Amino acid sequence: MQPIKQYFKDKKTMRKLFILLFFSASSLLMAQNTNPIQEAMANYDYETALTLIDKETPTVPLLYQKGKALKSLGNNREALQVYEEVVMQDSLNPRAYIEAAECCKSLLKTNRH
Repeated sequence: MQPIKQYFKDKKTMRKLFILLFFSASSLLMAQNTNPIQEAMANYDYETALTLIDKETPTVPLLYQKGKALKSLGNNREALQVYEEVVMQDSLNPRAYIEAAECCKSLLKTNRH
């Protein structure tokens, strides 16, 4: 037991060990807390993402994700409605305006053909 006590007497070594353990534990916890909606979106499983989003209380970030999923499935009209809701709730969100404009552009292209 004597060598262990000597090892921990060195404060720098102890600090390094503590930091290593802290970051290891943090990364493990973060890996366990993967958001299923983000995971579905990352896996291009938009139907699952929409199902999961509809089970949650609507927030601006969730509505934005819903719009992205709908747009990715080609449901530009529904996505536009969702982005309009995002704009109503967060009028300073420039990305929502851009996404809404892209939906309008896609809808115009569809109507011309």
